[in-house]
Amino acid sequence: MTYAVRRCVGLLAIGTVVLCSGTAAAHGVEEIKEVPPGRVVADLETLPEIDGLRVMLLDGVPQGILVSYHGDRELVVQGLEGEPFLRFDADGVMVNTGSVTWRASQSAAMKARDNGDGQWKQVSGSSSYGWMDPRLRLDQAPAPSAERTAVGAWQIAIALADEAPTPIAGRLYWQPRASTEPPVH
Repeated sequence: MTYAVRRCVGLLAIGTVVLCSGTAAAHGVEEIKEVPPGRVVADLETLPEIDGLRVMLLDGVPQGILVSYHGDRELVVQGLEGEPFLRFDADGVMVNTGSVTWRASQSAAMKARDNGDGQWKQVSGSSSYGWMDPRLRLDQAPAPSAERTAVGAWQIAIALADEAPTPIAGRLYWQPRASTEPPVH
Protein backbone atom coordinates (compact mmCIF):
# COMPACT_ATOMS: atom_id res chain seq x y z
CA MET A 1 0.00 0.00 0.00
CA THR A 2 1.45 3.36 -0.98
CA TYR A 3 1.87 6.26 1.40
CA ALA A 4 -0.92 8.22 -0.34
CA VAL A 5 -3.38 5.33 -0.01
CA ARG A 6 -2.50 4.79 3.69
CA ARG A 7 -2.90 8.53 4.34
CA CYS A 8 -6.29 8.58 2.58
CA VAL A 9 -7.52 5.55 4.58
CA GLY A 10 -6.31 7.18 7.81
CA LEU A 11 -8.07 10.46 7.04
CA LEU A 12 -11.29 8.60 6.20
CA ALA A 13 -11.12 6.77 9.54
CA ILE A 14 -10.55 10.02 11.46
CA GLY A 15 -13.42 11.69 9.57
CA THR A 16 -15.74 8.80 10.41
CA VAL A 17 -14.88 9.00 14.13
CA VAL A 18 -15.42 12.77 14.20
CA LEU A 19 -18.71 12.52 12.29
CA CYS A 20 -20.02 9.74 14.53
CA SER A 21 -18.98 11.45 17.75
CA GLY A 22 -20.71 14.66 16.62
CA THR A 23 -23.89 12.72 15.90
CA ALA A 24 -23.77 11.03 19.31
CA ALA A 25 -23.24 14.34 21.06
CA ALA A 26 -26.19 15.87 19.23
CA HIS A 27 -28.41 12.97 20.34
CA GLY A 28 -27.10 12.43 23.86
CA VAL A 29 -28.98 11.01 26.80
CA GLU A 30 -32.08 13.01 27.62
CA GLU A 31 -32.13 14.49 31.09
CA ILE A 32 -34.92 13.42 33.41
CA LYS A 33 -36.67 16.48 34.76
CA GLU A 34 -38.52 14.78 37.62
CA VAL A 35 -36.87 11.81 39.28
CA PRO A 36 -39.54 9.39 40.55
CA PRO A 37 -39.60 9.22 44.37
CA GLY A 38 -39.50 5.41 44.21
CA ARG A 39 -40.68 2.37 42.28
CA VAL A 40 -42.73 -0.80 42.59
CA VAL A 41 -40.62 -3.89 43.38
CA ALA A 42 -41.62 -7.54 43.50
CA ASP A 43 -40.58 -9.99 46.20
CA LEU A 44 -40.69 -13.77 45.93
CA GLU A 45 -42.56 -15.47 48.80
CA THR A 46 -43.86 -18.84 47.57
CA LEU A 47 -41.97 -21.37 45.48
CA PRO A 48 -43.30 -24.87 44.71
CA GLU A 49 -41.17 -27.78 45.88
CA ILE A 50 -40.28 -29.18 42.47
CA ASP A 51 -36.94 -30.95 42.08
CA GLY A 52 -34.67 -29.02 39.73
CA LEU A 53 -36.69 -25.77 39.83
CA ARG A 54 -34.91 -22.48 40.50
CA VAL A 55 -36.54 -19.05 40.32
CA MET A 56 -34.95 -15.64 40.58
CA LEU A 57 -36.44 -12.16 40.25
CA LEU A 58 -34.43 -9.90 37.96
CA ASP A 59 -33.84 -6.35 39.06
CA GLY A 60 -34.84 -3.61 36.67
CA VAL A 61 -37.68 -1.31 35.78
CA PRO A 62 -39.85 -3.24 35.18
CA GLN A 63 -38.61 -6.33 36.95
CA GLY A 64 -38.30 -9.68 35.27
CA ILE A 65 -38.26 -13.30 36.33
CA LEU A 66 -35.78 -16.06 35.50
CA VAL A 67 -36.90 -19.68 35.69
CA SER A 68 -34.44 -22.56 35.47
CA TYR A 69 -35.62 -26.15 35.44
CA HIS A 70 -33.44 -29.27 35.41
CA GLY A 71 -36.08 -31.96 35.82
CA ASP A 72 -37.03 -35.19 34.06
CA ARG A 73 -40.63 -34.18 33.26
CA GLU A 74 -42.02 -31.34 31.19
CA LEU A 75 -42.77 -28.13 33.13
CA VAL A 76 -45.37 -25.65 31.84
CA VAL A 77 -45.64 -22.01 32.91
CA GLN A 78 -49.19 -20.74 32.59
CA GLY A 79 -49.98 -17.32 31.22
CA LEU A 80 -52.20 -14.44 32.28
CA GLU A 81 -55.38 -16.23 31.20
CA GLY A 82 -54.32 -19.74 32.26
CA GLU A 83 -53.06 -20.51 28.76
CA PRO A 84 -49.85 -22.52 28.28
CA PHE A 85 -47.14 -19.85 27.97
CA LEU A 86 -43.72 -21.54 28.34
CA ARG A 87 -42.74 -25.18 28.18
CA PHE A 88 -39.46 -26.45 29.71
CA ASP A 89 -38.22 -29.89 28.62
CA ALA A 90 -34.98 -31.73 27.80
CA ASP A 91 -34.58 -29.75 24.56
CA GLY A 92 -34.79 -26.30 26.17
CA VAL A 93 -37.59 -23.75 26.49
CA MET A 94 -40.45 -23.27 24.03
CA VAL A 95 -42.94 -20.38 23.92
CA ASN A 96 -46.54 -20.42 22.74
CA THR A 97 -46.49 -17.44 20.35
CA GLY A 98 -50.27 -17.18 20.59
CA SER A 99 -50.12 -16.66 24.36
CA VAL A 100 -51.54 -13.40 25.68
CA THR A 101 -48.62 -13.31 28.12
CA TRP A 102 -46.05 -13.69 25.34
CA ARG A 103 -47.50 -10.72 23.47
CA ALA A 104 -47.80 -8.63 26.67
CA SER A 105 -44.19 -9.31 27.67
CA GLN A 106 -42.62 -8.39 24.33
CA SER A 107 -41.24 -5.03 23.28
CA ALA A 108 -42.85 -3.18 20.38
CA ALA A 109 -39.98 -4.29 18.10
CA MET A 110 -40.49 -7.95 19.04
CA LYS A 111 -44.26 -7.67 18.52
CA ALA A 112 -43.70 -6.35 15.00
CA ARG A 113 -41.65 -9.48 14.11
CA ASP A 114 -43.94 -11.98 15.86
CA ASN A 115 -47.03 -13.07 13.97
CA GLY A 116 -48.75 -14.51 17.08
CA ASP A 117 -49.64 -17.67 15.19
CA GLY A 118 -50.03 -19.80 18.32
CA GLN A 119 -47.19 -22.13 17.44
CA TRP A 120 -44.57 -23.41 19.87
CA LYS A 121 -41.18 -21.90 19.08
CA GLN A 122 -37.88 -22.43 20.86
CA VAL A 123 -36.63 -19.40 22.82
CA SER A 124 -33.77 -21.11 24.68
CA GLY A 125 -31.63 -24.16 24.03
CA SER A 126 -30.73 -24.26 27.72
CA SER A 127 -32.87 -25.06 30.75
CA SER A 128 -33.34 -21.39 31.71
CA TYR A 129 -35.39 -18.49 30.44
CA GLY A 130 -36.01 -14.96 31.72
CA TRP A 131 -38.74 -12.50 30.71
CA MET A 132 -40.51 -9.32 31.79
CA ASP A 133 -43.78 -10.71 33.07
CA PRO A 134 -46.71 -8.25 33.28
CA ARG A 135 -47.80 -9.90 36.54
CA LEU A 136 -44.81 -8.29 38.26
CA ARG A 137 -46.14 -4.79 37.55
CA LEU A 138 -49.08 -2.65 38.60
CA ASP A 139 -51.48 -1.16 36.07
CA GLN A 140 -51.48 2.14 37.97
CA ALA A 141 -48.73 3.75 40.02
CA PRO A 142 -49.45 3.66 43.74
CA ALA A 143 -49.48 6.75 45.91
CA PRO A 144 -45.88 7.49 46.92
CA SER A 145 -44.96 6.80 50.52
CA ALA A 146 -41.86 7.54 52.59
CA GLU A 147 -41.73 3.89 53.67
CA ARG A 148 -41.76 0.52 51.93
CA THR A 149 -45.46 -0.36 51.56
CA ALA A 150 -47.24 -3.48 50.26
CA VAL A 151 -49.34 -2.50 47.23
CA GLY A 152 -50.36 -5.81 45.69
CA ALA A 153 -49.60 -9.45 45.04
CA TRP A 154 -48.54 -11.50 42.04
CA GLN A 155 -48.78 -15.15 41.07
CA ILE A 156 -47.50 -17.30 38.19
CA ALA A 157 -48.88 -20.85 37.99
CA ILE A 158 -46.60 -23.68 36.90
CA ALA A 159 -47.32 -27.37 36.43
CA LEU A 160 -45.42 -30.57 35.84
CA ALA A 161 -46.87 -32.76 33.11
CA ASP A 162 -50.22 -34.25 34.19
CA GLU A 163 -50.26 -32.48 37.58
CA ALA A 164 -52.32 -29.63 38.97
CA PRO A 165 -50.76 -26.17 38.74
CA THR A 166 -49.00 -24.68 41.77
CA PRO A 167 -48.04 -21.02 42.17
CA ILE A 168 -44.81 -19.11 42.22
CA ALA A 169 -46.03 -16.07 44.17
CA GLY A 170 -45.03 -12.93 45.95
CA ARG A 171 -45.93 -9.38 46.88
CA LEU A 172 -45.51 -6.03 45.19
CA TYR A 173 -44.13 -3.18 47.28
CA TRP A 174 -43.73 0.55 46.84
CA GLN A 175 -40.02 1.17 47.49
CA PRO A 176 -39.07 4.81 48.10
CA ARG A 177 -35.82 5.91 46.51
CA ALA A 178 -33.06 6.31 49.09
CA SER A 179 -31.69 9.85 49.38
CA THR A 180 -28.21 8.47 48.61
CA GLU A 181 -29.41 6.59 45.53
CA PRO A 182 -28.36 8.24 42.26
CA PRO A 183 -31.18 9.33 39.95
CA VAL A 184 -32.11 7.02 37.08
CA HIS A 185 -31.14 8.34 33.62
